[in-house]
This record gives sequence, C-alpha cells and structure tokens, in this order.
Amino acid sequence: MRTNALTKVLMVAVGLWALPALPGPDIYLVGTGQDGARSITNTNGGTVINNYAQVLEPLAPGDTTIRTSRATDTSTTPAIPDFNGPVGSGDAHGDLVMIIQTTGLVPAAPAGSEARINLEGGAVGRWELARITSVDRSMPGELTLTLDRPLKYSYAAEVTQVVRVPEYTTLSLAVSAEVRARAWDPETYTGGVLAFLATGNVTLANGSRLSAKGAGFRGGTYARDTANNSENEPLMGCPASGRPDSTRALSGEGLNAATNAPRGVDNVANGGGGGVCLRAGGGGGGNGG
Repeated sequence: MRTNALTKVLMVAVGLWALPALPGPDIYLVGTGQDGARSITNTNGGTVINNYAQVLEPLAPGDTTIRTSRATDTSTTPAIPDFNGPVGSGDAHGDLVMIIQTTGLVPAAPAGSEARINLEGGAVGRWELARITSVDRSMPGELTLTLDRPLKYSYAAEVTQVVRVPEYTTLSLAVSAEVRARAWDPETYTGGVLAFLATGNVTLANGSRLSAKGAGFRGGTYARDTANNSENEPLMGCPASGRPDSTRALSGEGLNAATNAPRGVDNVANGGGGGVCLRAGGGGGGNGG
C-alpha cells in the first residue's frame, strides 16, 4: 500500500483515546524531509521511531520554552534521535515536535460515575506542532526546549508530553514489518503516540503496519490477595460489605491522571472496574488496544 504524503500529511496513531479536533494551526505541511529515507525491516517486536519527554511545568498560550525531563532511551539499535535544535551552519532546521496532553481530566471523574465524558474543548487530547531552535541541557535530568513559535494552547504539567516527530523523505515497511508507538508509561505520562511526516511516499508491504495497538492506558495490574479472616486464613469467595480493599482487583487506567488506581468494580473515567472475588482479574485500560 502506498500513501501520498501530500494527501496524508501527518500520520498519527494514538493508543490512548479518541482525540477531539483541537490541533494547533499547521505551518509545517509535509515537513522538511531532514531525516531522509527510512526503510523498516524489523519483524520482531516492531520499531519505535519517536522520542518522548515529560513536560515538567504548566504551559500557557504564548510560551516559547518548555521544561521537560530527559528524553526516553535513545541507545536503541537503530538509535532513536534525541531532541536537537539546528546542528551546524548548514542545518537550518531543528527537530519538529508534538506537544500533546495525554491525560489529566479536570475535574477528575469520580469512581463509578456513568456520566458522559466530553473531551471537546478540554485540555485532554489537545496538541500542536512546533520546531526546536535550541536545547539547554545544563540542568541534570532536564531539558529546556526553545521553540520557533509561541504555543497556541495551555497544557498541564506532568500529564503533557513532547514527542519528536521524524521528517522523512520516504518511509517503507518490508513484509510483516511494524512501526509502533512506545508503550504508555504511567509514571512519566509518556508514550502511546506514533507520529511522523513524509515529503514522499509511505509504502506498506503485505502484512506490515503502523500501530499503537496495546500501547495505551494499561489494564489493572496484578496485585496478590493478602487479606485473611479471623483464623488467619485467606478470605475466600467474593467480598461482602466491610471486606478490605486488598480483596478487590485494581481498576484499569484511564483519563484520570492518578496512578494509584482504586480497587473494585467501579470504573474510573474510561478505565474499567476490577473484579471483587478471590483472584479476580483487573479492569481493562481505557482504549488500551
């Protein structure tokens, strides 16, 4: 399958939620092609092409600098480029990045609420593109990115991420090859996004795919049942009123930003509720793929 980049400018796969239509204005079109031609042949586990960093301070419209964590691991083979501004006198362009708030529903949805969650006009799912003009690495464990344009929107700290967007001339995937989003990390609120630009053709051979499947909000993690009865024996069956929380499975992750997911049958925003019986399974993650 061949996709012309003039008609499909930005290819984005997000494994977290259905995005509302709130991108910033696009002035970058199909990109510069500065990452050149890319051919993906890896059929074992997929290839991650993006880099991610957590935004550490709130962002307001008009801001031109972003303070972030260090980028995710760039020592993979092949290497994932780190964030960079223009390099050398012959390089007129720094990296293109996406600023995107991936969670942090305000107000947070109460556990068990069946109310409709409307993201239209809200901060969750909001994103825009900008180009890096310089990177300050002087603070340990942090980056300060300077952008070529003021931000259009506001973004919350910690639940927003910066994603490096490769700019290819062409991208081709061999038979059964896969380009995938890095799995969502609930500690840094990064990952789950796949994005790139191409000035030429994007070619997918048979069985190849661009995928964020399973890279979004996680299901309830395993937690061992530890509660005992008055005779110091494990509680059996399904908990009645008054049973400790440790007999309930964890809920799945969702648009609420808290990482300490509650236990029990109640959903939390779009994260599914967990089981309440002995050794019951955890709840499903919100659009985990």
